[in-house]
Amino acid sequence: MSDCKFCLNEPFDDLRLVTELKSSFVYMGAYQNKFVCRAIVSLKTHRNELFELTPVEMYEFTQDCARVAEAMKKAFPCDKINYGIAGDVMPHVHMHLVGKKKDGPMWSNMFSTQVTGEEPVTSEEQDRMIEKLRSAL
Repeated sequence: MSDCKFCLNEPFDDLRLVTELKSSFVYMGAYQNKFVCRAIVSLKTHRNELFELTPVEMYEFTQDCARVAEAMKKAFPCDKINYGIAGDVMPHVHMHLVGKKKDGPMWSNMFSTQVTGEEPVTSEEQDRMIEKLRSAL
């Protein structure tokens, strides 16, 4: 899709590419202070809804998501990885992965993708986190 920011590989200003996997791109944003870590796995092919994926695309995308989740847990110790797909603002299949701790914000509740009032990490800290995740992959 010509105007899709994920298809143009320019999703949001604070997101930086971590790596390319079989069926997806992995991004990490600058808003990392609220939870242990956050990442986004975006399908390479433009699809609006999960049911639009072929069985092979679905398998490969979920495998990529699982691989990133495992790497997140290894790189950034946490009690649980939460997964979320919405797409209201960015109608392109992508999954938010969020590492949470039991004594941290929003435990036992769905995380929010809203970062209102949250301070971004420094560019250097974001680079460090990206490299840590990349190494774990």
